[in-house]
Amino acid sequence: MTEQEILKGNKIIAEFEGISYWVNYDEDYSRLMSVVEKISKFKFEDGENAYFRTFGMINIETGMFMSRINRCQVFEAETLKTAIWLSVVDWCRQDYRYEKVKTQRNLSIAI
Repeated sequence: MTEQEILKGNKIIAEFEGISYWVNYDEDYSRLMSVVEKISKFKFEDGENAYFRTFGMINIETGMFMSRINRCQVFEAETLKTAIWLSVVDWCRQDYRYEKVKTQRNLSIAI
């Protein structure tokens, strides 16, 4: 991952969280877990809750940690924290959630 991709991912999470200041979610496990808890409380239109289908499993072929929120893709990384971060960024950027939150809060965080 490039520095620019990390900055963009942290911006997406911050906007989802409704904050206008910078947080390094990729480094701050505590802050990242607070977003995981928020995601876990999300309820889809059909009544199913969001949850991590894959959390900390290791791909036996690659040796990489895996993370996946239901209805989203699987992410792999060398560390569990990074795999979770990738899943959270993906969740937050989903059009039907991210754009709605971004519009409601009218946020912009400069990179």
